[in-house]
Amino acid sequence: MKKARISFLSLSLAVVICFSLALPAAAVTYADADSIHANFQSSVKLMTNLGILNGSCSDGQTVFSPDGSMTRGSIAKIIAYMRLGRNISSIKGDYKGSSCKFADIGSSWARDYIAWCCDNGIIDGDGSAYYHPSAPVTYAQGLKLLL
Repeated sequence: MKKARISFLSLSLAVVICFSLALPAAAVTYADADSIHANFQSSVKLMTNLGILNGSCSDGQTVFSPDGSMTRGSIAKIIAYMRLGRNISSIKGDYKGSSCKFADIGSSWARDYIAWCCDNGIIDGDGSAYYHPSAPVTYAQGLKLLL
């Protein structure tokens, strides 16, 4: 399972790096930066500087949690960045005019990214009008979304 997570993270980082364009730098420092494997440090730094990753809060500190899981909302954000690059700001507020009708994304921080991915046929939820933005994305789900 750990190898699968590392493979998924490697694939995600490689795809984003290949398709991203330079965006304004973000000033984020991760309290657990020492726990990020050396092979991934430059990729994590690049994705953080591009604004794609910004960590999470744990005990009042910003952490990356390299062995943690990624949420379905986070993967929607990464996919939107991969597809739009510098034009990512064009989707701010997309949720309001979206044809996407997931019942559970209205209060999600990722709602604009989810709505954009839904409107562009990239995601389709669970088949019962829900996306579950805070649920962890499985390895298989992540691969399906990236391909």
